[in-house]
Amino acid sequence: MHGGYTATLFDAALGLAVYSAAEPDAVYVTASLEVTYLRPLDAQAVPLSVEAQLLHRDGRQVMAEASLQDCQGRLCARASARFTQPLDPGAAPRSQTDGESTVE
Repeated sequence: MHGGYTATLFDAALGLAVYSAAEPDAVYVTASLEVTYLRPLDAQAVPLSVEAQLLHRDGRQVMAEASLQDCQGRLCARASARFTQPLDPGAAPRSQTDGESTVE
């Protein structure tokens, strides 16, 4: 399987872990995602299992980590991510002036 598939699984699982502990109206976006691939995945590896957990929260930042196992329980990859809560998720970009734009 392509590594992007694994990264997508991690991003979804980590995001769910973050939102499971967030306020109902909170908005978080993935700020960084680091994946360490430990073994190749092929069609015989499915179904896969991903477990994610929150590590800590620091203001608007949340750190989380996850692991991915194949159908035999072998560790195939690990990931860590930082999610951030935008200052104003509904803010529209300011109009452009001289080729610059600013988002508050």
